[in-house]
Amino acid sequence: MGGSLANQVRVVKGNEKICYNKAPKMKLHFISAICSVLIVGLGQIIKGQNKKGILLLLVFYFVLPSLVYISLIINGYLFLYVFSFAIISAIILWIYNIGDALLKT
Repeated sequence: MGGSLANQVRVVKGNEKICYNKAPKMKLHFISAICSVLIVGLGQIIKGQNKKGILLLLVFYFVLPSLVYISLIINGYLFLYVFSFAIISAIILWIYNIGDALLKT
């Protein structure tokens, strides 16, 4: 049977061995989730996922505000659409960030 020995349960019935694979337990990282609520990307950095944490941090704090600022310079009507897109994207990114920090192993 595949899998590591730590993830298998062995049952012996008479002369035959039966191996069952246990599902790996998902760890909950409450400290990193709390940090991700406060600062986007910090929970991933604490968990050791530095590239993902820095990418989330840059997108949330620099890319989205830059898009809004550039659209304000270009055209007022464009600003309304880009601002709406940025707010919705920021909310989705923030929720993803917290969920990823809490659930991923």
